[in-house]
Amino acid sequence: MPGIGLSLFSKTSYDYLIYYSGSRYEALNGNTGDIDYTHVNDGAVVLNSAITAVSSAGGGIIQIRGTILCRSSVIIKDIVIIKGAAEGASIKLDSAINLTGALVDSFNFATLTGLGVTGGVHHVYIENLTIDGNRSNNTTIPTIGLRYYGYNWHLNNVHVKECHGIGHYSEWATDPVNPVTGGATMNSYYDAFVVNNCDGIGWHMRGPHDSQIVNCAIYSCASKAMLIEYVAGVYDGSCEMTQMHIWDCQDYGIHTKGGNLRFRGLTCESIWGPSGTGLVQEGSTVTGVNYEAYLCAKGLLIISGGETLFSGSFIHDNTSSGVEIYKNNVIIDGVITGNGAKGIIVGSSSIQVANVSLRGYIYGHTTAQIDWGNSTNKGISGNVIMYMDSTHQTGILNESTIDLNTNSFTYESFADGTGVRALGGRPLTSAAGAKSPFAKKFGQLYVGHNIVVTDGLYQNVNQTIAATFVPDQWEGITAQYNTGTTTGTRAGLNSAASGIVTLFTRTSYPSKKTHLKASNTGTRFYGGFSSLTAMPVTDTPLGNTDSGVIVGWNSTDVNIKIYRNDGTAAPPTATDTGIVKPANFWTYEIVSDDINGTFVVNIVSGATLYTTTLTTRVPSSTTRLATYDIIENTDAVNQTLQIDSAILESRFIQ
Repeated sequence: MPGIGLSLFSKTSYDYLIYYSGSRYEALNGNTGDIDYTHVNDGAVVLNSAITAVSSAGGGIIQIRGTILCRSSVIIKDIVIIKGAAEGASIKLDSAINLTGALVDSFNFATLTGLGVTGGVHHVYIENLTIDGNRSNNTTIPTIGLRYYGYNWHLNNVHVKECHGIGHYSEWATDPVNPVTGGATMNSYYDAFVVNNCDGIGWHMRGPHDSQIVNCAIYSCASKAMLIEYVAGVYDGSCEMTQMHIWDCQDYGIHTKGGNLRFRGLTCESIWGPSGTGLVQEGSTVTGVNYEAYLCAKGLLIISGGETLFSGSFIHDNTSSGVEIYKNNVIIDGVITGNGAKGIIVGSSSIQVANVSLRGYIYGHTTAQIDWGNSTNKGISGNVIMYMDSTHQTGILNESTIDLNTNSFTYESFADGTGVRALGGRPLTSAAGAKSPFAKKFGQLYVGHNIVVTDGLYQNVNQTIAATFVPDQWEGITAQYNTGTTTGTRAGLNSAASGIVTLFTRTSYPSKKTHLKASNTGTRFYGGFSSLTAMPVTDTPLGNTDSGVIVGWNSTDVNIKIYRNDGTAAPPTATDTGIVKPANFWTYEIVSDDINGTFVVNIVSGATLYTTTLTTRVPSSTTRLATYDIIENTDAVNQTLQIDSAILESRFIQ
């Protein structure tokens, strides 16, 4: 049939031009100038005829001018390029047509989906085109805007909008080998791809895996913006995105359920509804840089899956929480601020997590900057800075339950003068919190490679020379002190009469913390402060005229006890903590408070925390005290004391 005329189209860049002539839809053959296909009211019929023609001929270009109203599905086939001829080119669902399936679909989708086969439609290019579901006039059936089963699709400057169902659905097999058909990779490529104003999921991504997504956006959808899914042997939505912006969608910005998500520049904002979470990792691996989430209920929810890495994150101004971590193997660094009640939640009462690294700046949360959700969390490390003021006073919620046996987590807290600073679960006065070396002194024992290093206040504390070096699964190399097989031998710190250094009085606010493991049968263990210049090899660590606070046990004790005396010629007081003598590493801490005349004792053994404030029968302000951590054997058996680290602090030395 004669067309518009070869005089106007003597040299064309397309095989077919699809347009509405005013009375019908036409397909102009760009090679002959003929009108090859027409239809009065369904543009999809004309488009499908042109698509079949160019695909059968080994591929070609189809241009669309203006709006093509469709009453049936447009079916895409192999090796086809569909381009908008100018601004405003669109494929649009006709009014009052409730179309089952998809407005734009791939050939044989129904026979391929869910089978995990490596076939499907391939080498498809769609450019400069809008796919419009016309949802205001189609409210009965949830029609999908664009759907395909296949690989090597290229979508550039494509806008899918106003769908009563899902905006975009894609799927392909999990096979890691490149497809044979077409001689190309399985990847699809999306550039400036936009989905918005859909009643279903914005983008349901089930493949092809390793697809590249660049400069794309999803917004104003009534369900999740993007759902990424993987099922072994069936489909794999793993993808890589650069500069993705998501906003104003319900429940989740991105929900990754299996597979891998890699990103560089991802923003999720204003995600609403009961869940309202920027990104959810569930059963997947997620790695990326520059993640920003704000104006959601939660910024980031990490539930399950493989590795997690968020670098350079900015998670702020969400209403409930910033980051919630309920799985192992997580690394997060960045700024977490102003997220309602809690900044970062690490585990819960029923979920223990391990191997988590946190680094960055956390502030502006009303309940806690960090919620230590499970006392048995292990392998939590990192260094964070927290800022508190009068309405954001708590640094770490449940800080006293942190098990120092299995975690290496450090932080620096700053307050603006109205906030309460805390260290190790204890409020600090301005004097006790001073950091200047002129305000207090410090000493530490730690273990290097086949060496015990003592510095500061520990430098002159005597050790036995029988220390050996024993590796531990969690602690690394530890210093082990051995009694040998001679009954009544002491081993450890200040384990002999010589070298006793009575450094402290209570007015210097001494405190000490030791992380240790001691043989608990046929032994005595004594650790703490004492006025004695030699710890006795007896079941009475403090005599009637001695002063001190000692944590440990004698040969008849079943539990850890706290012995104390004030040197007033009365028998010492022993408090049973109820903690059975540990077989594994445990920690004790003794902190003096001269102005109140008290000593606070904290003991952590596994998930058990014991704390008490001693107000009576404690050393006086002027009694000089030495420090001890020793083990004694009560039979002819070698007994051991392993020390991972020991810390001494004092505001000044009297």
